[in-house]
Amino acid sequence: MSVRGHISPDSIRSEVSGRRVFACPDFFIDHFVKYPRTYPDLLEDLDRIMRQKGGNILGTRQYIAKGGNAVNTAIALGRLGVSVTLFTKTDRIGHHLLGLFTEGLPVDLSLVGSEGSASITAALEVFEEKGRLSNVMISDSGSLLTIGPEDISPRVESAIRSSDVVCFFNWAQTRRGTEIAKRVFSVAKEKKGCLTLIDVSDPSYRQEEIPSLIAQLFKSNLVDVLSLNENELSRISKCLGMPSVEDPRSPSEFFLRSFSSALGCSVDYHDSDLSMSVSDGESVAVPSFEVSLERVTGAGDAWNAGDITGYLAGLDREDRLLLANATAGFYISNPRPAPPTLDEVVGFIEVTPRKKRYQRG
Repeated sequence: MSVRGHISPDSIRSEVSGRRVFACPDFFIDHFVKYPRTYPDLLEDLDRIMRQKGGNILGTRQYIAKGGNAVNTAIALGRLGVSVTLFTKTDRIGHHLLGLFTEGLPVDLSLVGSEGSASITAALEVFEEKGRLSNVMISDSGSLLTIGPEDISPRVESAIRSSDVVCFFNWAQTRRGTEIAKRVFSVAKEKKGCLTLIDVSDPSYRQEEIPSLIAQLFKSNLVDVLSLNENELSRISKCLGMPSVEDPRSPSEFFLRSFSSALGCSVDYHDSDLSMSVSDGESVAVPSFEVSLERVTGAGDAWNAGDITGYLAGLDREDRLLLANATAGFYISNPRPAPPTLDEVVGFIEVTPRKKRYQRG
């Protein structure tokens, strides 16, 4: 399959051929606004405009793009050559845009409903004083507020049963997310060997619901893999009664092994410096790539696509994390807001230096 650090795109294509991922339930129409100066400058501009009773901020770069963790991951998977069935709800305009966003990719939209309400996000990207790019997202959740397990029709169940990896994304913004995920994963578990993966997204405003999520999904052995970042790790570990992460941006492998054991599933962790994978009490850490940032929104979705592709291809954990890091690294440094093809990922790995920071044990 690969010599560690030298991933073979032809081998991956051969392994993922004929296999399928099911992804649900969110699709957002994203309106990006890239502010050209720093956050203090933005505050000054907003204060000036408010004092003058209205006005305009000039000099920004703006564009409309696909959004939502499920859709972003599905498109990134499609770019990597993986077939995906997408299940979500939107309106007629959203459905039309989704067709444009997935044009030419192996993404099946036959389960996308067009009689709902569009989910829309305005994403403001702004530089902190120290030069780090951050994003502030203002969202209208649309049909994510109404979609429920009753929307899991026999056709949806059939698609789940025919998939090799079943993914649930953005639990945090899906009002009935626990109910839907439980139904989706219960159907998935009817197929032997099907891998279930969840990325809850930022759970900070649903902290009180995390214990129920853990009880109904993780303690019921419905989740095989939890994919998360440092913020999500901090929130969920707190609900497990674990001590605070020693360093929120640098959890130790020992901490993640304890976290994984408490949930009863594998854990795939990623931040801007490295990624780690923990399963069966064993862990591995792989540094990220040194890149110049063009964007931060969608980095986790690109990372998930590389990670899922690695699972489908049967890569060992270190190569799987390498593929995930490279998929995300290419995406956030690409002048165009497009995830990479498999050949582009491999080329990126060969020429891009990795960060020097390695994880504590």
